[in-house]
Amino acid sequence: MPKHTIMTLAFKLNALKLGEFTLKSGRSSPYFFDVSALLQNSEAWWTLAQTLAKTVHTHNKHIDCLFGPAYKGIPLATATACAWQQAGYAPLQVACNRKEIKSHGDSGQFMGLAPQGHTVILDDVITAGTAIHHAHQLITAAGATLKSICTVFDRQERYSSDIKQSTRAHLQHTLNCPVISLLTLDDLIEYTQTHSHLKRYTPALEAHRIQWGSPSNQTEYMYVKTA
Repeated sequence: MPKHTIMTLAFKLNALKLGEFTLKSGRSSPYFFDVSALLQNSEAWWTLAQTLAKTVHTHNKHIDCLFGPAYKGIPLATATACAWQQAGYAPLQVACNRKEIKSHGDSGQFMGLAPQGHTVILDDVITAGTAIHHAHQLITAAGATLKSICTVFDRQERYSSDIKQSTRAHLQHTLNCPVISLLTLDDLIEYTQTHSHLKRYTPALEAHRIQWGSPSNQTEYMYVKTA
């Protein structure tokens, strides 16, 4: 599915909101993305899952496991696995973690089996990369290998206020794997520019990109697309 379809669904279901928001990181933002709103609608959920499955397969021909970090990564990984199977790709494992270790029944850090073999992380948003680093630690501790990272939205922000390198570049460098995203801040800005009722938000989005963006973002995306 094209990016435009996902973006349109995100606005239709209020998964993407424009205005003034304070993020978990403490940064102020002229937009907010909440993948949960997409997961509450079967049409949007299935469209997203099909897009993720195709994207992951395009960049990873041979993988063994999809890993969904708690909590939003769990429905993303399970839905994507269903779309993956329907597409006729080779069967794979789905693994998810708990934020709190369970001591009875299906006990431990993971729901079901721990990740195995070549593993892809599926998550909702890239901001500071904290959740992805934690997921990587869990994957390697289980004896699996991180193959790549795929997220729904990349905010394209710097890793920190004093480091110009983007979070995407930081993850690719420190974890030694490609990072792929369905949507980016650049896509959002382009979308507002081409929709008359959203154009008034474009200046704030562009200002945010200047304040928090990495000057190397374009180069990073070219690298991922040709990897």
